[in-house]
Amino acid sequence: MAAEETPLAGLVGQINLTQSCQLAAALITIYDHVTTFDQEVNITLIRSRHAICV
Repeated sequence: MAAEETPLAGLVGQINLTQSCQLAAALITIYDHVTTFDQEVNITLIRSRHAICV
């Protein structure tokens, strides 16, 4: 019976690792968007104003 639990425990560990990596990737993406949002807004506004003036 212990032999049957070992592969299941390994599978659960792999699933947890996969979920942790997905969460880390999502948090990095959110952090990047939050920290550069003001720059993106400035670039967008400058380009739109420049296009209107030209």
